[in-house]
Order: sequence, then structure tokens, then C-alpha cells
Amino acid sequence: MSTVTELITSLRHSLAAADETVMTTDQLRTAVLRAVAQVNRDFGVAYEVAGDVITPDLSAGDQELVLMNATIACCMIEIARAGRQPSFKAGTISIDRSKAVGAWRELLSSLRGTYERLAAMDNESRAMNLKSLLFERGVDVPPPSSEIYEP
Repeated sequence: MSTVTELITSLRHSLAAADETVMTTDQLRTAVLRAVAQVNRDFGVAYEVAGDVITPDLSAGDQELVLMNATIACCMIEIARAGRQPSFKAGTISIDRSKAVGAWRELLSSLRGTYERLAAMDNESRAMNLKSLLFERGVDVPPPSSEIYEP
């Protein structure tokens, strides 16, 4: 059985933060819920979240898609947070926060590109499966005309 709590735990590990120093549980829960909705829209599946339980059980591939999409949401949160933190210099110590924003944007761009490629591949696959189903079910296709193909 897939649960939101399990996905939050996996998301924390992928963000390399076992505690709430990077993101709160509420932020991660929101990211997971948005990710489930996005995967439903993009891949034509119908997962529902009731409390902590996701039904039907997520397939391994869909679980990875949800985690990838949740990580994208987390990147957007971190970009907004890092953008609000000012860079400063105190004596010989300086902290440049713009590098953090750039790193999160780079990760966001990479993950978005991968996710969009997977969505496009899935849509192409569905179109191909639909075409093969039409031919398997016996749709009458007229033979080529003799004008074009002479024996």
C-alpha cells in the first residue's frame, strides 16, 4: 500500500535531509499531493489520496514519477526561499546566496526536462498502442488501389 508518509520519507532522502532543516513535513506533504495530481493529469492515471493512503497502489514507475514531480515542487520552494535570503559580507567572511538559487534552478531545469520527456514518451506510446489496437480488432483497411501498385 502506498502512503503519503512513505513518499515524504523517500523525498527527504532524495533531498538529503532526514530532518526538517530543509523543508517542513507540511511543505513536503503539499509537494507530494501536488505531484500526485500532476501525474494523474499528465499520464492519465487516477490515483486518489484519502488521508495518508494513495489508492490504487502506486506502480514502481508511477511512484518515481510522483517523487520526481514532488522534487520539482521542492526546487521551486527552495528557489523562492533562497531568493529572499540576502547575500552579505562581514569582514573576511562573505556569503553569496545567488549560487544557491542557481544550483536549485539547474536541478529544477534538469528534472523538468526529464519529466517532460517521460510524459511525451508515454503519450506517444499510448498513441501507438491505440493504433495497434485498432488494427488488431479488425478495422477494415481497403487494399491499395491498382493504379498505384501494379503487379
